[in-house]
Amino acid sequence: MKKVNLNGKWNLTCEGLGKSIEVAVPCDNYTQLLSAGEIPDPFYKDNEEKVQWIGTKDWTYSRTFTLTGEELSKRKVLLSCECLDTLCDIFLNGQKIGEGKNAHIKYEFDIKETAVEGENELKIVFRAPVDYALKRQKENPLPKNNNGTDGIAYIRKPHCHFGWDWGISAPFSGILGDIEVLAFDNRIEYLDIRQIHENGTVTLKISADIDGEGEYSGKVICPDGKEFDFTGDSEILIESPSLWWTRELSGKDKQPLYTVSATLDGETVTKKIGLRTVRLNRDKDEFGGNFSIELNGVPIFAKGANYIIPDALIGRATNETVDYYLDSAVSANFNILRIWGGANYGSDYIYSQCDEKGILIWQDFMYACLMYPFYEEDFLENCLAEARQNVKRMRTHPSLALLCGNNELEAMFSYMPETTKIVKWYKKFFYEILADEVKKIDSDIPYIPTSPIGEDCRKGVTGDEFGDTHMWNVWHGLKPLNYYRKRMTRFCSEFGLESLPSMDAIRTFADESDYGIETEIFNAHQKCKGGNPKMLFYLYEKFNEPEKFEDLVYLTGLIQKECIADATEHWRRNRGRCNGSIFWQYNDNWPAPSWSSVDYTGKWKPLQYCARHFFEPVCVSVEDRENDFSIYCINDSLDIVSGTVKYSLCTLDGKTVFKNEMSAVLQPLSSKLIINGNLHNANPKDIYLNVKFFVDGECISERTKIFVPDKDLKLKKADIKKTVSYENGLLTVKLSADTFCRSVMVDIKNFKTPFSDNYFDLLPNEEKVITVKTDKEYSASDVTVKSLCDVKVKGNSLKSKLFRMKFAVKPENIANSVWYSTN
Repeated sequence: MKKVNLNGKWNLTCEGLGKSIEVAVPCDNYTQLLSAGEIPDPFYKDNEEKVQWIGTKDWTYSRTFTLTGEELSKRKVLLSCECLDTLCDIFLNGQKIGEGKNAHIKYEFDIKETAVEGENELKIVFRAPVDYALKRQKENPLPKNNNGTDGIAYIRKPHCHFGWDWGISAPFSGILGDIEVLAFDNRIEYLDIRQIHENGTVTLKISADIDGEGEYSGKVICPDGKEFDFTGDSEILIESPSLWWTRELSGKDKQPLYTVSATLDGETVTKKIGLRTVRLNRDKDEFGGNFSIELNGVPIFAKGANYIIPDALIGRATNETVDYYLDSAVSANFNILRIWGGANYGSDYIYSQCDEKGILIWQDFMYACLMYPFYEEDFLENCLAEARQNVKRMRTHPSLALLCGNNELEAMFSYMPETTKIVKWYKKFFYEILADEVKKIDSDIPYIPTSPIGEDCRKGVTGDEFGDTHMWNVWHGLKPLNYYRKRMTRFCSEFGLESLPSMDAIRTFADESDYGIETEIFNAHQKCKGGNPKMLFYLYEKFNEPEKFEDLVYLTGLIQKECIADATEHWRRNRGRCNGSIFWQYNDNWPAPSWSSVDYTGKWKPLQYCARHFFEPVCVSVEDRENDFSIYCINDSLDIVSGTVKYSLCTLDGKTVFKNEMSAVLQPLSSKLIINGNLHNANPKDIYLNVKFFVDGECISERTKIFVPDKDLKLKKADIKKTVSYENGLLTVKLSADTFCRSVMVDIKNFKTPFSDNYFDLLPNEEKVITVKTDKEYSASDVTVKSLCDVKVKGNSLKSKLFRMKFAVKPENIANSVWYSTN
């Protein structure tokens, strides 16, 4: 096969721009205009509104390239476009050779009769996405879009480009993937490998779709180096397979992968696969209907977060960006990521990295929070082509655990009558047409039509008895922070609480004069209606108003992490009945207040640090109540774990009220109640509970609990002693204090590499040592440390209560509260 790479220098023109600029493909127009100094930074202050004109214009990408007679003599000559985003016409030497209408499809256009030997001129004209959406909406209105531009359901483009309740509106156009000319006589289009697991062996059934003629040959290379040769469609028996597991079940940082390669006419196609079975168990049981992912027959507790696009200006996101988020996921003990349905399908790169790292992927199809015109024949065929291509591309990856038809369509539009055409087609497409297409391509991949899903279409969608839940009773419904303990969901795939991003992130979009949760700039970056005062509503449940804005940032993060931790540990304590906790959301696509655990700069919020603990494979967990508590131990591993639980009830100055220890033997994949305890008549405002779980003399898990809202704790002024040292690329920080220090934060300005721990409780007269790898040496003056003991407040409990009362009785909040009380 001959390849002519067309990445690199192109010209970008637009009538609204008035000139041509040189760009570097792959790229989007927003990023290139910003690089050329033609637009202000859309992320800074309120510049978003100043660049909305871009999505209302047509944009032309053009360049010339050269083809040889040898290349043109091949049986096929194709223009291959990995991603054209989105509505475009493609012209070669003045002739239209095709059109793009789906950003989720790889296009190949036949140019054998249009191309010439020597110089060729290629133009791709992208049509204004906003104008198209509004035009279609005016012609045939679809239900209103509450997250941005109306009519975007007519375009197979990532919907979040038009804005979402966490993201900027930046509906760009561009050539986002590799673009090249392919010239060949024969090639392998798809290489497929099916697995049959029987009696401890695995048979690989290898087949290929061939464009042309000829027989391919290939090789299977096992993780131990053993090789199998094959010719044509074949079956290979692996007698002693090395199974693929998630990292917590394998105990390995890298998972065993088998390399399968096939060669035809000198061109080789290679896949790396993991040997595993995956099943979604939805069997009926005593609680209703199960919802459990089973890997190699083992039911796992899914622990992770919802992943969105890592940058609204996608040209700035690289493989290194993906690596950082996946490494952060591993570091925080995730075993699953849900790739949400309002953006892009997971790339081959993110899948291959998850394959290696042992992270499962819940993959949504790209339909979210809208109703779609599947009754239009062209639109339906466009969607089916998208499904076929992407399922074929993803199906051999061991990390692919589940395909989900859409995000929240069924839950959001339950008010629409079933007799309407669009609802009938909703059911027909997701429950029949798409389900059948997935089954035809690979019947082994679990598929559900929607999330959240109930017992059947539009039946029990928000209940806990069947399927998964998106639980927004906290936040949107204004339920208290510990509300989740009332819910025994079978699997929670969305829930969350907003917080402010780090000060590092805030400094990228705001000046000090803008600091304030209700300033014009902070409102411009808050995309959830009423989100900024809602953060205060939840903040005041546990804290009073702080004097400093920086402390407000700190406190919103603490509220967020406490809420998500409380819910997740509740569900983990009820392992078996509850089978997953995937919080919303993992990352940001611009600097803003949101539900994320890692902000746009890559800095971990308190939630991400806390996830490292509440997602621990083996951990201790405390169910705290007003005057007593229960201690559990949870084991998500395949091994029996034996250890000792030590717990102590202490005053804030470190005096022991009561202490005890108990041995614990934990069966694999289990949750076990260790002991019920009480406060021994101690003043709850002056005590804390500390629980540690020791295995072979090492503390592998620790929890600290208080029994009143933080604002009611009788915290004392703390003098935290700090020593900082640096040696061989490792920065070490040692901390100690003579009083209980709640939620200690260690920080370095404009530094995103995660510490070994952060936002922890520092116990009296105990040394805490945290480390971080860094190429730069930092001194003690660079490292700041603070805790709740340092936060000065200007509000009081009465003021906090009045704010919460006034906020709760706003009409929109009453409506939300009623809705989420019944759903």
